[in-house]
Amino acid sequence: MAPITGNFTVNVKAGTPPPPDFDVEPQEGAEPQETEGVAVADDLVCHVTGGTPPYNFTLGGALPPGVALDEKTNPDGSVDVVLSGTPEAGSAGDYDFSVTVNDSSPQTAGASATARRKIQVSR
Repeated sequence: MAPITGNFTVNVKAGTPPPPDFDVEPQEGAEPQETEGVAVADDLVCHVTGGTPPYNFTLGGALPPGVALDEKTNPDGSVDVVLSGTPEAGSAGDYDFSVTVNDSSPQTAGASATARRKIQVSR
């Protein structure tokens, strides 16, 4: 085979940089203590940083009737997953739940992490 000779130009394009490290920090400390009929005060479940938003949240277990997960975006781009709503009458008890968070980066094949929490509702 004969060698190829001549002048050639090679263009190299920069690849997409990887997203910042994906991290889910579960809230530490005492479990939320809620009361039937009293609004939940945005109790923090976990803090999410890095990865590629938007994030997808999956609830495992059960929350008290009238209580839901909410997503709050912070000025630095991180996200807090909080409890919101008002526990309904007759919902007193202990509730174990988890929140699995996935980012949407194709480079990390949708990294995920899970935060486990418990909430107690009294009358």
